[in-house]
Amino acid sequence: MSAVTFLYALLIVLLIGALASAEERQLGTLEWQLILPVAAWKQWAVKVGVTLALSLFVTLVLPALLFQERVRFEIFRLDLTMWAMVLATGSLYVSSWCASGLRALVVSVAATFAVVLVISLAGDLFLISAVLQQRYAPMTVGGVLVMLFAWRGLANHRSAESGIARFARWFN
Repeated sequence: MSAVTFLYALLIVLLIGALASAEERQLGTLEWQLILPVAAWKQWAVKVGVTLALSLFVTLVLPALLFQERVRFEIFRLDLTMWAMVLATGSLYVSSWCASGLRALVVSVAATFAVVLVISLAGDLFLISAVLQQRYAPMTVGGVLVMLFAWRGLANHRSAESGIARFARWFN
């Protein structure tokens, strides 16, 4: 049951991030949002904040409320919180260059499983696991990834170009 709960939480976090920006492109509302008098970075900050808050609530608080009689501080484990934040912002980044929410979800799930597979294989080969088992290393790596995904997602959010052109900005 715990594996099903983990996979469910993983898919919910990916779904929240995948639908956050891609549906605006599909519905055609992104273009008129960009001409609003509110700065694009402020709109993006609200989007990232809501995505992270909703992801953390659904993955940490809601299961605790459903399976326990009271919420204890123990549910807010730092590693689970960081995983949820990295997955949500990574999925939000993918969503910022996809034209549909379903495509963003499929790409996010595939990319997540590919990254987990590569890290698990590389952990045996290059001793990455020894580095990541240091006290603050996972939190540092996770924090950097969250900021990187949010920053690059903002660059994609400001543009109405096609997905491949926005994706190519990583290399500029």
